[in-house]
Amino acid sequence: MVPYKYLLDTNCFIESMKRFYRFDIEPGRWYWRTLPVYAENGLIMSIDKVWDEIKVKEDMLKEWVKKNFSLYFVSTNDEETQEIYSEIANWLIKTNYKKPAKDEFLNGADPWLIAAAKSKGHVVVTLEHKNDTIRKEVPIPNVCEKFGVHYMDLFQMLKELDGFGSHIQGDKH
Repeated sequence: MVPYKYLLDTNCFIESMKRFYRFDIEPGRWYWRTLPVYAENGLIMSIDKVWDEIKVKEDMLKEWVKKNFSLYFVSTNDEETQEIYSEIANWLIKTNYKKPAKDEFLNGADPWLIAAAKSKGHVVVTLEHKNDTIRKEVPIPNVCEKFGVHYMDLFQMLKELDGFGSHIQGDKH
């Protein structure tokens, strides 16, 4: 069994739906059937702030989440997560990222995702990549590294969960 839980970034839902795991094709149907199974077994989840980003648009993803994944968005309202969020915000203000990038980052789910992962000892799962030279956006992996939070991309998570997922579903894709 996997030794930790994964916290999914918003892009694991939105980008998956738009690009490689569309609802109307395989492997998309497999992906959307499998996520709730992983969640039911305590392996993956996300946070309330990610749900806030998803639900602003009336689309298939919002409906899918309401039917299949709504129970797996945990609150970020605990004291430890709030304190870590403050640490992230205070650190970010002092960095040389551009102000619009800082504002966008702090007003979204990303710092909360990192804070929740750190407070609970979970892994952040994102489609973003580390980039030490960019200043017009704040990449999640950069902040994760700064705060000692383990992160990986969606495909690495799926690879790690592959054996477990096939075991609990009784089949292999």
